[in-house]
Amino acid sequence: MAEETCCGCVTLDGDNEYDMGLHIGSIFIIFVVSAAGTMIPIISQKIPQCKANSIIMEAISAFAYGVVIATGLIHMVNEGIEKLSNECLGSVVENYESLGLAFVLITLVLMHFIECESSVFFGAQGSMLHGHGHAHARLRVRGNS
Repeated sequence: MAEETCCGCVTLDGDNEYDMGLHIGSIFIIFVVSAAGTMIPIISQKIPQCKANSIIMEAISAFAYGVVIATGLIHMVNEGIEKLSNECLGSVVENYESLGLAFVLITLVLMHFIECESSVFFGAQGSMLHGHGHAHARLRVRGNS
């Protein structure tokens, strides 16, 4: 009997290696690294050069943001391209092979547009759009006379 192509079928290999110890250990590694990353801003408040608006904290924040974005792109783009190049999709994939990369490009441009527009909208007038000010009045205490 001829083999049929089954869209959505999963083949199970017997030599699928799954390292349980490594997966359990990774939970604790992620916990420790996340706790350390969370404590950096708290500890940095004690160091004058590392206040919230300093160039050092801005550089660390930009680097961390870049790492998160790069990791997401590396892990998700390849998976998306594999899923969008499945023969079950038919003529769409045959006519345009880079469908996954097109979605990545559209998403990046859309995110950039939303960020630019929101910074223009909320940038200079952010507190005025909020509806009320946050001024603090001076309190005078009178003595008992």
